[in-house]
Amino acid sequence: EVLDKMGGGGGGPGGGGLLKTAFGAVQGYARACGVQARAAELRDAPSVMELNNLFRAEMGQWERDPAGVWAPPSYPELTLQQIEDIICEELQGNLIVLVREGESRQHRERAIGYLYSYLEPWGEGGEKSNRRCAARSQRPSAKEARAGDSIYIAELFVVASERGLGLGELLLTESLRLRCSTVSRSHLYVSSRNVSAVNCYLKFGFKRSAAPSGDKLHDLVMELRDSQKCIADAAHRLETRSASRALTPPHSTPPASPLSGYASSSSSRTSCSPSMSSNPPSPAASLIGSAAWSLSPPSLSRPD
Repeated sequence: EVLDKMGGGGGGPGGGGLLKTAFGAVQGYARACGVQARAAELRDAPSVMELNNLFRAEMGQWERDPAGVWAPPSYPELTLQQIEDIICEELQGNLIVLVREGESRQHRERAIGYLYSYLEPWGEGGEKSNRRCAARSQRPSAKEARAGDSIYIAELFVVASERGLGLGELLLTESLRLRCSTVSRSHLYVSSRNVSAVNCYLKFGFKRSAAPSGDKLHDLVMELRDSQKCIADAAHRLETRSASRALTPPHSTPPASPLSGYASSSSSRTSCSPSMSSNPPSPAASLIGSAAWSLSPPSLSRPD
């Protein structure tokens, strides 16, 4: 409900109808999967930190020098304090968590994914990005969005045991929906070697940009120029999946722990999460099939 209010209305002809349709599609598919997508709260910070550690461990494979030479990570793990600052100080909805409804009192909810995004100035071709130096206080809220602003998709991750359900697309659709009445563009950075990820974002509606990324490890800039059309298409896909899942038993994962299915939390780059096994997710599965493998954000300074 909070996220629905944040979405606003309008956004051009049919904008209000699109928001309602997309919201219904997101919530309907979330219910069909037994999950909930909501704005992160302070109680989610520890779980998000563990997810972020897993995310960074997986992304490390794309941050190696193409020649195989080890390179220091360009985007270190977020600390608990940084995550709490995002939740408390940034626009509500910048950080969305995906939680699975628990099957017992002991495990009522467990975080299984998240998406972190924010607005930043973005000129034609992406040459005005300030992602490396913008302080939180300089980032505009959705109500303050200016012409040329774009939604930067910084991190998108779903735990390996929950992939293949389309939950990454659900998160991405909801993130864009929240701001589509004021901002119609989005962008991200990814390694061109990560073909699976590139194909998934192309399927969603992102296009390759000719703009240089300024980062040889995350060398491909991808842009979305018309979020409303892509949200409408994604909403249709989610509605179709909801109808399909209504005919099949719900997804169930035994809640062994609040982070069941995760690799052991560790800041070590050598600790691999389940998706880095010898059997990686299928590139053709869905957006979430590559979300954790794909989105390798560039260096981002987060000043105190």
